[in-house]
Amino acid sequence: MVRWMGFFVGFMLVWATTPTPARGADDAATKATTQTTQAAATTQPDASHPKLKVGVLVSHFTATGPSRIGRPYGYDHVGVTDSLRHASVQLFPLIEKGSESDEELAKVIAEKFPESGEQAYFADDIESLKSLNAIVISRAPNLNAEVIEGVTQAVNSGVGLLVIGPVGVNDPGYAEPLNNLLGMSDNVGYAFCAQPLEVELLAGDDPLIKDLGDAAAWTAQPNGVMGAFKDDVKPLIKITSTDQLVPQNHPDADFHLLYQHMVGHGPVIVCNWSGVMPDAVEKATESPFYVRCIHRLVELRK
Repeated sequence: MVRWMGFFVGFMLVWATTPTPARGADDAATKATTQTTQAAATTQPDASHPKLKVGVLVSHFTATGPSRIGRPYGYDHVGVTDSLRHASVQLFPLIEKGSESDEELAKVIAEKFPESGEQAYFADDIESLKSLNAIVISRAPNLNAEVIEGVTQAVNSGVGLLVIGPVGVNDPGYAEPLNNLLGMSDNVGYAFCAQPLEVELLAGDDPLIKDLGDAAAWTAQPNGVMGAFKDDVKPLIKITSTDQLVPQNHPDADFHLLYQHMVGHGPVIVCNWSGVMPDAVEKATESPFYVRCIHRLVELRK
Protein backbone atom coordinates (compact mmCIF):
# COMPACT_ATOMS: atom_id res chain seq x y z
CA MET A 1 0.00 0.00 0.00
CA VAL A 2 2.78 2.45 0.85
CA ARG A 3 4.65 1.62 -2.33
CA TRP A 4 1.55 2.20 -4.45
CA MET A 5 0.73 5.45 -2.67
CA GLY A 6 4.25 6.61 -3.34
CA PHE A 7 3.74 5.92 -7.00
CA PHE A 8 0.39 7.68 -7.02
CA VAL A 9 1.80 10.84 -5.44
CA GLY A 10 4.69 10.76 -7.90
CA PHE A 11 2.25 10.28 -10.76
CA MET A 12 0.26 13.32 -9.67
CA LEU A 13 3.39 15.45 -9.31
CA VAL A 14 4.67 14.49 -12.76
CA TRP A 15 1.29 15.22 -14.27
CA ALA A 16 1.20 18.63 -12.57
CA THR A 17 4.25 19.65 -14.62
CA THR A 18 3.05 18.26 -17.96
CA PRO A 19 2.40 21.04 -20.49
CA THR A 20 -1.24 22.00 -21.05
CA PRO A 21 -1.25 24.66 -23.77
CA ALA A 22 -5.05 24.78 -23.88
CA ARG A 23 -5.00 26.33 -20.42
CA GLY A 24 -2.74 29.17 -21.52
CA ALA A 25 0.56 27.87 -20.14
CA ASP A 26 3.55 30.13 -20.68
CA ASP A 27 5.32 29.27 -23.96
CA ALA A 28 8.81 29.24 -22.50
CA ALA A 29 7.81 27.11 -19.53
CA THR A 30 5.93 24.71 -21.78
CA LYS A 31 8.93 24.34 -24.07
CA ALA A 32 11.31 23.70 -21.18
CA THR A 33 8.99 21.16 -19.53
CA THR A 34 8.43 19.28 -22.79
CA GLN A 35 12.16 19.10 -23.50
CA THR A 36 12.82 17.77 -19.99
CA THR A 37 10.10 15.14 -20.32
CA GLN A 38 11.35 14.02 -23.75
CA ALA A 39 14.94 13.75 -22.56
CA ALA A 40 13.96 11.64 -19.56
CA ALA A 41 11.81 9.38 -21.67
CA THR A 42 14.42 8.57 -24.29
CA THR A 43 17.50 8.15 -22.10
CA GLN A 44 19.16 4.74 -22.40
CA PRO A 45 22.75 3.44 -22.57
CA ASP A 46 23.01 3.72 -26.36
CA ALA A 47 22.12 7.35 -27.02
CA SER A 48 22.47 6.87 -30.79
CA HIS A 49 19.39 4.61 -30.75
CA PRO A 50 16.86 6.24 -28.42
CA LYS A 51 13.84 4.24 -27.41
CA LEU A 52 10.59 4.91 -29.21
CA LYS A 53 8.03 6.66 -27.00
CA VAL A 54 4.74 4.77 -27.13
CA GLY A 55 1.59 5.96 -25.36
CA VAL A 56 -1.00 3.33 -24.42
CA LEU A 57 -4.56 4.37 -23.59
CA VAL A 58 -5.63 3.43 -20.05
CA SER A 59 -9.32 4.19 -20.33
CA HIS A 60 -11.39 4.74 -17.20
CA PHE A 61 -14.38 5.29 -19.51
CA THR A 62 -13.91 1.83 -21.02
CA ALA A 63 -13.30 0.28 -17.59
CA THR A 64 -16.45 1.69 -16.01
CA GLY A 65 -18.73 2.80 -18.86
CA PRO A 66 -21.28 1.11 -21.17
CA SER A 67 -20.70 -2.64 -21.47
CA ARG A 68 -21.97 -5.46 -23.67
CA ILE A 69 -20.94 -8.26 -21.31
CA GLY A 70 -23.25 -7.66 -18.36
CA ARG A 71 -20.55 -6.22 -16.11
CA PRO A 72 -17.93 -3.45 -16.29
CA TYR A 73 -15.03 -4.23 -18.61
CA GLY A 74 -12.44 -3.18 -16.07
CA TYR A 75 -8.86 -2.54 -17.14
CA ASP A 76 -8.26 -5.78 -19.06
CA HIS A 77 -7.53 -3.69 -22.16
CA VAL A 78 -4.28 -2.50 -20.57
CA GLY A 79 -2.96 -6.06 -20.80
CA VAL A 80 -1.74 -5.13 -24.29
CA THR A 81 1.35 -3.70 -22.58
CA ASP A 82 2.58 -7.28 -22.06
CA SER A 83 2.80 -7.64 -25.84
CA LEU A 84 4.51 -4.27 -26.31
CA ARG A 85 7.50 -4.68 -24.01
CA HIS A 86 10.75 -4.56 -25.94
CA ALA A 87 14.18 -2.99 -25.60
CA SER A 88 13.34 -0.59 -28.43
CA VAL A 89 10.28 1.03 -26.84
CA GLN A 90 9.31 2.88 -23.68
CA LEU A 91 5.66 2.76 -22.68
CA PHE A 92 3.68 5.65 -21.18
CA PRO A 93 0.07 5.66 -19.94
CA LEU A 94 -2.46 7.93 -21.61
CA ILE A 95 -5.45 8.72 -19.38
CA GLU A 96 -8.69 10.63 -19.66
CA LYS A 97 -8.91 13.94 -17.87
CA GLY A 98 -10.77 13.52 -14.59
CA SER A 99 -9.66 9.91 -14.09
CA GLU A 100 -6.34 10.73 -12.42
CA SER A 101 -7.79 10.35 -8.91
CA ASP A 102 -9.07 6.81 -9.53
CA GLU A 103 -7.20 4.39 -7.26
CA GLU A 104 -7.74 1.31 -9.45
CA LEU A 105 -6.39 3.16 -12.47
CA ALA A 106 -3.30 4.20 -10.51
CA LYS A 107 -2.69 0.58 -9.46
CA VAL A 108 -2.91 -0.55 -13.08
CA ILE A 109 -0.43 2.12 -14.14
CA ALA A 110 2.00 1.15 -11.40
CA GLU A 111 1.84 -2.49 -12.48
CA LYS A 112 1.81 -2.11 -16.26
CA PHE A 113 4.11 0.88 -16.81
CA PRO A 114 7.24 0.33 -14.71
CA GLU A 115 9.38 1.89 -17.43
CA SER A 116 7.41 5.16 -17.59
CA GLY A 117 9.42 6.92 -14.91
CA GLU A 118 6.05 7.63 -13.21
CA GLN A 119 5.05 9.85 -16.14
CA ALA A 120 1.58 9.90 -17.65
CA TYR A 121 -0.20 12.08 -20.19
CA PHE A 122 -3.75 13.21 -20.56
CA ALA A 123 -5.06 11.72 -23.80
CA ASP A 124 -6.43 15.10 -24.92
CA ASP A 125 -3.17 17.00 -24.26
CA ILE A 126 -2.25 17.42 -27.89
CA GLU A 127 1.22 18.89 -27.37
CA SER A 128 2.20 16.00 -25.09
CA LEU A 129 0.78 13.45 -27.53
CA LYS A 130 2.86 14.98 -30.32
CA SER A 131 6.02 14.12 -28.36
CA LEU A 132 5.22 10.41 -28.84
CA ASN A 133 6.31 8.19 -31.71
CA ALA A 134 3.13 6.14 -31.57
CA ILE A 135 -0.16 5.70 -29.71
CA VAL A 136 -1.85 2.36 -28.99
CA ILE A 137 -5.61 2.00 -28.42
CA SER A 138 -6.55 -1.58 -27.65
CA ARG A 139 -10.01 -3.01 -27.00
CA ALA A 140 -11.51 0.28 -25.82
CA PRO A 141 -15.23 0.16 -26.69
CA ASN A 142 -15.79 3.53 -24.99
CA LEU A 143 -13.93 6.60 -26.22
CA ASN A 144 -14.87 10.14 -25.24
CA ALA A 145 -14.82 12.99 -27.73
CA GLU A 146 -11.79 14.66 -26.15
CA VAL A 147 -9.65 11.53 -26.54
CA ILE A 148 -10.68 11.07 -30.17
CA GLU A 149 -9.93 14.72 -30.91
CA GLY A 150 -6.55 14.64 -29.16
CA VAL A 151 -5.46 11.43 -30.87
CA THR A 152 -6.69 12.65 -34.25
CA GLN A 153 -4.67 15.85 -34.03
CA ALA A 154 -1.57 13.96 -32.88
CA VAL A 155 -1.88 11.49 -35.75
CA ASN A 156 -2.45 14.31 -38.21
CA SER A 157 0.88 15.75 -37.09
CA GLY A 158 2.72 12.48 -37.78
CA VAL A 159 2.32 10.32 -34.66
CA GLY A 160 1.54 6.70 -35.55
CA LEU A 161 -1.57 4.93 -34.27
CA LEU A 162 -2.05 1.21 -33.61
CA VAL A 163 -5.68 0.11 -33.12
CA ILE A 164 -6.37 -3.38 -31.78
CA GLY A 165 -9.85 -4.86 -31.61
CA PRO A 166 -13.08 -2.90 -31.29
CA VAL A 167 -12.70 0.74 -30.24
CA GLY A 168 -15.49 3.25 -29.73
CA VAL A 169 -18.16 0.73 -30.72
CA ASN A 170 -20.32 1.40 -27.63
CA ASP A 171 -19.69 5.11 -27.28
CA PRO A 172 -19.65 7.18 -29.45
CA GLY A 173 -20.39 4.46 -32.02
CA TYR A 174 -19.19 4.49 -35.60
CA ALA A 175 -19.49 8.05 -36.85
CA GLU A 176 -17.13 10.91 -37.60
CA PRO A 177 -14.52 11.67 -36.39
CA LEU A 178 -13.88 8.09 -35.20
CA ASN A 179 -14.53 6.70 -38.68
CA ASN A 180 -11.82 8.96 -40.05
CA LEU A 181 -9.28 7.49 -37.63
CA LEU A 182 -10.38 3.99 -38.61
CA GLY A 183 -10.22 4.69 -42.35
CA MET A 184 -13.93 4.05 -42.88
CA SER A 185 -16.25 5.94 -45.22
CA ASP A 186 -19.74 4.39 -45.10
CA ASN A 187 -21.74 1.23 -44.33
CA VAL A 188 -19.69 1.07 -41.11
CA GLY A 189 -20.51 -1.43 -38.39
CA TYR A 190 -19.19 -3.85 -35.79
CA ALA A 191 -18.84 -7.61 -36.26
CA PHE A 192 -17.17 -10.58 -34.64
CA CYS A 193 -17.02 -14.36 -34.68
CA ALA A 194 -16.12 -16.61 -31.74
CA GLN A 195 -14.67 -19.22 -34.10
CA PRO A 196 -11.47 -18.95 -36.17
CA LEU A 197 -12.17 -18.06 -39.80
CA GLU A 198 -10.04 -18.51 -42.90
CA VAL A 199 -8.44 -15.46 -44.45
CA GLU A 200 -7.01 -14.22 -47.74
CA LEU A 201 -3.69 -12.39 -47.89
CA LEU A 202 -4.19 -9.31 -50.07
CA ALA A 203 -0.69 -7.86 -49.70
CA GLY A 204 1.52 -10.73 -48.62
CA ASP A 205 4.64 -8.83 -49.71
CA ASP A 206 3.97 -5.87 -47.40
CA PRO A 207 6.88 -5.37 -44.96
CA LEU A 208 4.56 -5.77 -41.98
CA ILE A 209 3.55 -9.35 -42.79
CA LYS A 210 5.75 -10.67 -45.61
CA ASP A 211 7.72 -13.17 -43.50
CA LEU A 212 5.03 -14.17 -41.01
CA GLY A 213 3.59 -17.22 -42.73
CA ASP A 214 0.89 -18.10 -45.22
CA ALA A 215 -2.85 -17.54 -44.97
CA ALA A 216 -3.33 -20.58 -42.73
CA ALA A 217 -1.16 -18.96 -40.05
CA TRP A 218 -3.41 -15.90 -40.10
CA THR A 219 -6.64 -17.79 -39.44
CA ALA A 220 -8.25 -15.71 -36.73
CA GLN A 221 -11.28 -14.76 -34.67
CA PRO A 222 -12.35 -11.41 -36.19
CA ASN A 223 -13.51 -8.70 -33.83
CA GLY A 224 -13.80 -5.09 -34.87
CA VAL A 225 -14.96 -2.65 -37.49
CA MET A 226 -16.13 -3.42 -41.02
CA GLY A 227 -17.47 -1.39 -43.90
CA ALA A 228 -16.36 0.60 -46.94
CA PHE A 229 -12.84 2.01 -46.81
CA LYS A 230 -11.68 5.51 -47.55
CA ASP A 231 -9.63 5.82 -50.74
CA ASP A 232 -6.20 5.76 -49.09
CA VAL A 233 -6.62 2.50 -47.16
CA LYS A 234 -4.31 -0.41 -47.95
CA PRO A 235 -5.96 -3.72 -47.01
CA LEU A 236 -3.49 -6.43 -46.03
CA ILE A 237 -5.66 -9.38 -44.97
CA LYS A 238 -9.40 -10.06 -45.19
CA ILE A 239 -11.75 -12.78 -44.00
CA THR A 240 -12.59 -15.15 -46.87
CA SER A 241 -16.30 -15.26 -45.99
CA THR A 242 -18.40 -13.07 -43.72
CA ASP A 243 -21.26 -15.57 -43.43
CA GLN A 244 -20.43 -16.49 -39.82
CA LEU A 245 -19.96 -12.94 -38.57
CA VAL A 246 -22.49 -11.46 -36.16
CA PRO A 247 -24.40 -9.30 -36.26
CA GLN A 248 -25.25 -9.59 -39.96
CA ASN A 249 -26.02 -5.89 -40.32
CA HIS A 250 -23.59 -5.29 -43.17
CA PRO A 251 -23.71 -8.42 -45.35
CA ASP A 252 -22.32 -6.65 -48.44
CA ALA A 253 -19.18 -5.37 -46.71
CA ASP A 254 -15.84 -7.14 -46.44
CA PHE A 255 -14.22 -7.72 -43.08
CA HIS A 256 -10.52 -6.89 -43.13
CA LEU A 257 -8.45 -8.49 -40.44
CA LEU A 258 -5.51 -6.14 -40.95
CA TYR A 259 -5.12 -2.88 -42.85
CA GLN A 260 -3.29 0.44 -42.82
CA HIS A 261 -3.92 4.01 -43.94
CA MET A 262 -2.87 7.60 -43.36
CA VAL A 263 -4.52 10.41 -41.40
CA GLY A 264 -2.65 13.54 -42.40
CA HIS A 265 1.04 12.86 -41.81
CA GLY A 266 0.40 9.95 -39.44
CA PRO A 267 0.03 6.25 -40.30
CA VAL A 268 -2.63 4.03 -38.75
CA ILE A 269 -2.53 0.22 -38.49
CA VAL A 270 -5.75 -1.57 -37.54
CA CYS A 271 -5.70 -5.14 -36.15
CA ASN A 272 -9.30 -6.35 -36.24
CA TRP A 273 -9.07 -9.04 -33.60
CA SER A 274 -9.02 -9.28 -29.83
CA GLY A 275 -8.49 -12.03 -27.31
CA VAL A 276 -7.01 -14.92 -29.29
CA MET A 277 -4.36 -13.71 -31.71
CA PRO A 278 -3.64 -15.34 -35.09
CA ASP A 279 -0.83 -17.89 -34.98
CA ALA A 280 1.25 -15.68 -37.25
CA VAL A 281 1.14 -12.95 -34.61
CA GLU A 282 1.82 -15.23 -31.66
CA LYS A 283 4.82 -16.79 -33.41
CA ALA A 284 6.49 -13.59 -34.61
CA THR A 285 10.08 -14.28 -33.63
CA GLU A 286 12.18 -11.19 -34.33
CA SER A 287 10.08 -9.06 -31.99
CA PRO A 288 6.50 -9.14 -30.70
CA PHE A 289 4.08 -8.36 -33.52
CA TYR A 290 2.74 -5.21 -31.91
CA VAL A 291 6.29 -3.92 -31.52
CA ARG A 292 6.77 -4.75 -35.19
CA CYS A 293 3.70 -2.60 -35.88
CA ILE A 294 5.21 0.29 -33.90
CA HIS A 295 8.41 0.15 -35.95
CA ARG A 296 6.38 -0.01 -39.17
CA LEU A 297 4.36 3.04 -38.10
CA VAL A 298 7.58 5.00 -37.63
CA GLU A 299 8.71 3.95 -41.12
CA LEU A 300 5.42 4.99 -42.70
CA ARG A 301 5.31 8.47 -41.16
CA LYS A 302 5.23 11.25 -43.75
